[in-house]
Amino acid sequence: MKRRFPGMFAIICVLILVLVLLGIGTSAYTEQSTLARIGNVKAANTLAARIYLTHDALVQRFQQEINRQLPQLKKNAINNVTGGASASSQGWEGQLVNALIDPSVTLSTLTPESNGLNAGLTLSLYPGDSTPTTSHMLITFHILNGSNIQVSSQALPGSQALITGPITTLQVPIGTLTTIQTTPNCGDANLKLGLQLPLQHSQTQGMLNSTHPQYIQTIQTIQDSQTRPRYATLSMQTSRRNNLASQTALPAGVEIPFSSLSSLAAGIGTIKLNSSLEVNNIQLGIQNNQLAVTADIVALVFGKPTLKLGTTTTLIDPQALNGKLALHVAKTTLNVLIFSFPEDSYNQQIQQMLSQQVGNVLNGKFNVSAVKLGPDPHLPCAATDSMILTGTTTIN
Repeated sequence: MKRRFPGMFAIICVLILVLVLLGIGTSAYTEQSTLARIGNVKAANTLAARIYLTHDALVQRFQQEINRQLPQLKKNAINNVTGGASASSQGWEGQLVNALIDPSVTLSTLTPESNGLNAGLTLSLYPGDSTPTTSHMLITFHILNGSNIQVSSQALPGSQALITGPITTLQVPIGTLTTIQTTPNCGDANLKLGLQLPLQHSQTQGMLNSTHPQYIQTIQTIQDSQTRPRYATLSMQTSRRNNLASQTALPAGVEIPFSSLSSLAAGIGTIKLNSSLEVNNIQLGIQNNQLAVTADIVALVFGKPTLKLGTTTTLIDPQALNGKLALHVAKTTLNVLIFSFPEDSYNQQIQQMLSQQVGNVLNGKFNVSAVKLGPDPHLPCAATDSMILTGTTTIN
């Protein structure tokens, strides 16, 4: 028995040392995991994104607004012409002018500049007008609040604007509006909206609606080469309408920067695989035009994260599926000690959690038709590590 004491004493010492190390490891790892989770909660509140409205979308939207205002424009023009006539002659003069004047305005050009959109308008007073008037004006955008944009117009040097003052307001479909700017030299995109999108609780802000506040628009005098007005100065009153026009799907793009993608992964937190294993410290990167999700594989002792056993790297392909963004796991690589890892369960959970995070952010207000990482010819100004979604959104 005496000979056994040194051996037993050595075993007891080793066991004590192991328990001490496990205790230190548990404390340190728990503290690290707690700090990571605190950071994740902060990172997961909102996600920064950018929505790009294309040239075609803006031309269509502004032309609709011009067409909507033409009947009132014609009415005011007739009133201006016949206003000085006697009461007995106003009736037939009005009928004559009404037969002669059938104005049309076409948005012929729309070019993004640093301070707004340069809009070229062609005015014809009647069908077949041989001398239509071309006018240019600057369309500007101003943030009214977190969801509304004021659209206005002003004259450009050397050209009198056909319309000045407020034109309409736009309401963003989701999130909180932070910035708005035009995008010269950015492919199909003409306008960029900076948004903060909620991650935890998606908030519906309605469609990208157009409302018409009560205001007076001044239709300025357009002069010909002899500086004589082709028609008199007009004033047009437009009022808010309860019944908005039918919804129209317009092309647009969404850019999710890499920093926002990282916050998506951080928002996942910890994935518990079974009673003895969990995955945490989930981070996201980009590798060979794929999303790369890395994480720590941690052993649980009495339900507490105790020992880091290794790491896992999962490659994910972003895809468009049924109008939504879907993330599909392509491959998972393990770098761990010798043990059994439930790879299928982990792949399913990480794929489902990331897809749900992104799906909640877009909130069904953007119909996704294609997804890629980095810029493309349609959106060359996007960052090289951003995720680009192309598709359509809806405005009224």
